[in-house]
Amino acid sequence: MIQALRAQKIIHDQFKCEYFFCSTNRERVDPSNLRRRIWIPALEKSGIELREMKQTRHSFASNALSCSESPLWIAKVMGHRNADMIIKVYGKYIEDATGVKAGSNLDAIYQGFIGSEPSNPR
Repeated sequence: MIQALRAQKIIHDQFKCEYFFCSTNRERVDPSNLRRRIWIPALEKSGIELREMKQTRHSFASNALSCSESPLWIAKVMGHRNADMIIKVYGKYIEDATGVKAGSNLDAIYQGFIGSEPSNPR
């Protein structure tokens, strides 16, 4: 995938395209053509059940959240106005993705403060 993205960046930079995924005539990639010529054959070759290309957005959002990326950044990259949709739709899938109980990091900080307070001498 990295190799394909690097190749696309060369096209993007060479033709100074408005969109990252552009054709050599500087136009936006035609989704129907991409689906027919690239997407469907790639899924068939890999043995993956046919699915819509938009599902890659769902994978991106879920994977990014699982890697502790900021919902604000994810929303920006995906073109959303705010993080509401990201949190509402994908948050339920990654609540414990790190294997750490939600809130335990903050609890540890507070426990550190409570446990390190000097005793009150009289």
